[in-house]
Amino acid sequence: MSNEEMNQKMEFVVEQQAKFAAEIEIMREVQAQDTRLLKEDAGVMKDQCRTLTDAVITVVGLVGSLTRSQLAADDRVNELTQAQAHTDDRIKAMVLAQSRTDESFNLLAQAQTRTDEEIKLLMESQSRTDEGMKLLMESQSRTDERLNIFINVVERHISGNGGAENRP
Repeated sequence: MSNEEMNQKMEFVVEQQAKFAAEIEIMREVQAQDTRLLKEDAGVMKDQCRTLTDAVITVVGLVGSLTRSQLAADDRVNELTQAQAHTDDRIKAMVLAQSRTDESFNLLAQAQTRTDEEIKLLMESQSRTDEGMKLLMESQSRTDERLNIFINVVERHISGNGGAENRP
């Protein structure tokens, strides 16, 4: 409830109390007139005076009841104002927590992007390594073939099939 609404309610209560005060003043004037008439006609006026007194007592009771109701409403408005302030504080705390969460998610997204880039570089490096291993294996295979040919030549030479012993 805003201050303006609270002020409007307070103005309403003040106006009502002013009306009641005016009505009570009117009742007093009426009572004074009735008292004069009572003196003139005591029997009739006595009953009217009693009725008027009862009415005044009723009005005063209503004013008191209205005042108590207004005080209770004011207490409830104060409680609601405090509850709203507490709610506002909690919302502010939630907004701050959400901001921190957003920052964490942004950092996590940046880290994920860097990780993805590093994985891409590692995969490229692995691909080059695989290509190098393939070339190395091909080279090793050729080297093995040539080594086998060389071993065969050496074995023939040692066993005498190479023609070195047959030469004069």
